[in-house]
Amino acid sequence: MSRIFLNENAISLHIDSIISSKIIEETNIINWLNHNYYNFIKRKLKTKAVVKFDYDSLSDSEFFSTYGFSNELIAAYKNKQDIYRFKATDQLISDIEHSIDYLRSLKSGKDLSRFSVVDCFKHSKKWTEQLNKKTEIKSVNVKDLNVVHVFSNGYYIVRLVSKTDFEQEGKQMNHCVSGYYMDKYISGNEYKILSVRTPFHKPIATIEVIERNNKVTIQQFKGKSNRGMIDPKVAFFIKDYFYENFEYVNWYDQGAFGPRFNHPVMKKSIPLALWDDTPFNHLNLADQEISQLPDRLVVKGNLIIERTPITYLGENVFIGGDVFCEDSMLTVIHPNAKIGGILVSNKRNMIISYPDYLEIKI
Repeated sequence: MSRIFLNENAISLHIDSIISSKIIEETNIINWLNHNYYNFIKRKLKTKAVVKFDYDSLSDSEFFSTYGFSNELIAAYKNKQDIYRFKATDQLISDIEHSIDYLRSLKSGKDLSRFSVVDCFKHSKKWTEQLNKKTEIKSVNVKDLNVVHVFSNGYYIVRLVSKTDFEQEGKQMNHCVSGYYMDKYISGNEYKILSVRTPFHKPIATIEVIERNNKVTIQQFKGKSNRGMIDPKVAFFIKDYFYENFEYVNWYDQGAFGPRFNHPVMKKSIPLALWDDTPFNHLNLADQEISQLPDRLVVKGNLIIERTPITYLGENVFIGGDVFCEDSMLTVIHPNAKIGGILVSNKRNMIISYPDYLEIKI
């Protein structure tokens, strides 16, 4: 059954944005997005109802003055249906963009009308695994790399140009960039695939850019497995690099900067890797692909890092409440870290070093 959305036009705008950003001209893929993907959002996308209430407690005038007036809302009101609001999360955008890459790898003009979105997500994941399966990780010879920029902290950016570059990036980052090894990305100066590397030559983010007339669009900015957050130590360097070298910067994708949170002072959504010293009231990062927190993270209440790859809490971290870390990879808490409450762990956690004052509850 199709659900009622307060902002149904946002679904169409989201699809139009995907078609525009991915420069999709294939009719079969456009039709698949407008029909299959659209209906997937309307019927199956996991999202909570924003209007779930006792209809009998509201008068007609209260209902429509609060939620607007349309044929869909009239029907929802009469049938006492839950009502939803659509928001394109970073994860949804990443999944559909990756699926489009997979669909483009199929036979040109293939009929996609019966191809479900859920199956497409599954097939695109297997496609990535097959792309990277035969590639063996090789040691890096910096002399063979096309280095674009070196940051003062030792991190650097390279441009992928050879088939080996693309294969190694895809293998180590666990995504489908090896499928981007094509003429437009390696021969010209308009379309480029960049890789952000640590001082030890480990890739931590892959960037697809389009450069035109001293203007740049960051089409894709992906961490490991298209989800991981980059080290906050280099996040501001990357941001500043683009703003200092281009007249105009369009950050279409900021995914590798981590999950976004509403900043109480700036009054806008800020990625975690670019967060300043403004404290969080509470911070829930459960199930996020995040391996490192900002150096001066301040949380007045509880910090939840359950089922994350976070291994370390540094000396400048301040947590006013409890830290929940069940099934995470947390092993070390700096002795100078400030935690006001307790650490809630379980047997799967191997906390080998932590402050003497900290109580651990299993």
